[in-house]
Amino acid sequence: MSTVAWIVVGLLAVPLLWWVAKVATSFLVPVAASGRAYLKQRLTQLGIDPRRIPEACIDEFVAIAQKLSSFPVKPGGAKFRADVVRQLDTFAELFVLWKKNPNDSMFQNRGTDKNWYREIFERYGVR
Repeated sequence: MSTVAWIVVGLLAVPLLWWVAKVATSFLVPVAASGRAYLKQRLTQLGIDPRRIPEACIDEFVAIAQKLSSFPVKPGGAKFRADVVRQLDTFAELFVLWKKNPNDSMFQNRGTDKNWYREIFERYGVR
């Protein structure tokens, strides 16, 4: 093969290998680890410093996202991961709302039922 052909093959192979590595990584990295990283990234994008939030709090929200996403789908599948991402997006928005107004109706108790968002935020001292 000529040098030009090898260069063309190399240029075509790099994006393909990048895509394969990205897909393989998404399935090999545990949802808890990728979910933790994703939630921290979303919090940063929304203007919240994730270093000011205890790791245990972030882990708890990731675990809840997994539980809420696992019922109708097979854990670990693409639909499951997409559902976890949607849940984590919602939780990131809740962090923003909590920071702005912890007395918002979203965090109020309903009758005798405790508001579990409020309980988690208060348990970990998120402000």
